[in-house]
Amino acid sequence: MKKISIALAAASMLAVPLLVSAQTATSTPTNSPSRNVACIQAAVEKRETSLIAGHNTFNTSIVNALTVRKDGLKSAYALTEKGATKTAKKTVWSKFKTDSKLAHDSMRSVRKTSWNSFNTDMRACGVTHDETPHAVFNPAVTL
Repeated sequence: MKKISIALAAASMLAVPLLVSAQTATSTPTNSPSRNVACIQAAVEKRETSLIAGHNTFNTSIVNALTVRKDGLKSAYALTEKGATKTAKKTVWSKFKTDSKLAHDSMRSVRKTSWNSFNTDMRACGVTHDETPHAVFNPAVTL
């Protein structure tokens, strides 16, 4: 009988910490600040939608610049006079450089505006965040 009592007492001592840790693991902390999830989600939605639209515009601009470059170079090489071909190619590449730079500058502006707006919206939600945009520079390789 003493053996059974001792065994039950030992088992109950082991079970109490397990029950306490199980309760702690599943309970939510009562001191965590309340967050306005709908406000945060709206801020994220606004930022990401703006960035997606900016990338769509950027992609269209680059495709257009490449198409103009392709057609211009084909026309330049069709010219019979060597000097005219050289001048035409120079003009085509200059236009491509300008169009490509405008597309990148526009995307950079969209990115900056989207993130600034997101930061303002998150402050209005009462939330600080640690998200940061990733810098994208003009490509090191010409398309």
